Amino acid sequence: MNILEALAISAPVIQQILKGEATVGVINKEKFLCYLPSDKIDFGIKTGDPVSPKDENLQNALKGKIAQIIVPTEVYGFPINATSIPIKDENGKVIGAFAFGFPLERQQKLDNYLDQIYSIVEDLQNKVQVLASHSQELAASGEDVKEQSASALEDSKKTNEVVNFIKQISRQTNLLGINASIEASRAGNAGAGFKIVATEVRKLSTETSEASEKISHSLGEITSSINLLLENMEQITGASNEQAVLVTDFSEIIDRLSSISNELKAFTSDLLI
Repeated sequence: MNILEALAISAPVIQQILKGEATVGVINKEKFLCYLPSDKIDFGIKTGDPVSPKDENLQNALKGKIAQIIVPTEVYGFPINATSIPIKDENGKVIGAFAFGFPLERQQKLDNYLDQIYSIVEDLQNKVQVLASHSQELAASGEDVKEQSASALEDSKKTNEVVNFIKQISRQTNLLGINASIEASRAGNAGAGFKIVATEVRKLSTETSEASEKISHSLGEITSSINLLLENMEQITGASNEQAVLVTDFSEIIDRLSSISNELKAFTSDLLI
């Protein structure tokens, strides 16, 4: 029994090892010593049929070359890997070939899944870039608002100084009004007109003092609000900066996922073809 006959006898076992999905054939220089179609693939060959001189795959194997072709999806509804391996005797002479073909339907599905993953990854990458851009803009805007709030706080402090100055003037004016009233009283009838003016001055001083108190109270509330805004803006700015860092990390993870997807696709392609 030579090696070709042994392969022909072993063909059913080989097909079983390939999970019954592959079609298996053993040929010598002239004919098929064995041909076993699979459940999905049948090239319409029978054991004993002659080897077609037009079958380049088998003819290349008989010339000592490992031959491989991919039968396109249009023929059987799914792609097929058809491979022929030359078989040599103990002297290294080619005496025949071992041929098999198995469906690439699973690889095709896997390729589709990987393509979908790649599409999702690419879409995520685009959205992450947009999010990163918005995070940077938000952080920059937060810094601007923070600076403007600090400037407004300084302005409110300066305004408060002006209000205090007005209060001092109001107090001085009130004292002047009191002194004028006293002098008007001493002058008797001659100081009656001056007394009316002194009363109006004291009234104006009182109204100015009351207005100053209201302004001071309002400025106090504004200052408190600005201080609270500054605290909130510091938190927002900090959160924006943290978000920008997280977005960068997420982008790197997506890049790694994309790279692994491409490597997986190449690996499965080499494995199944």
